[in-house]
Amino acid sequence: MGREEKMASTQFVPASVCRATYGVAVGWVAFIFLVPHHEDPYFNGMIAHLEATVVIWLFSFSYGNTSLYDPAWCVLPIAVAAGWMCTAPTYPSLRSL
Repeated sequence: MGREEKMASTQFVPASVCRATYGVAVGWVAFIFLVPHHEDPYFNGMIAHLEATVVIWLFSFSYGNTSLYDPAWCVLPIAVAAGWMCTAPTYPSLRSL
């Protein structure tokens, strides 16, 4: 909270890039659930989270600022949970809500 260390290599990241980063990451999570890699939805959730993490890492690497990953702790679990809810065999169940 205002005390992060700014190194010589840390670059400025515009808000539009942050929105694009998470738009692509959430879109990738949706893609994994729409075109599943595995028949187990929990395994698909793990794959989706890992691949979305790589997407965010690529953005942060290309913009030279690792703080792009910080909001992922709030965004990715919600996206994966929504994917699980939408692909559950008894969609939508009271338990999933």
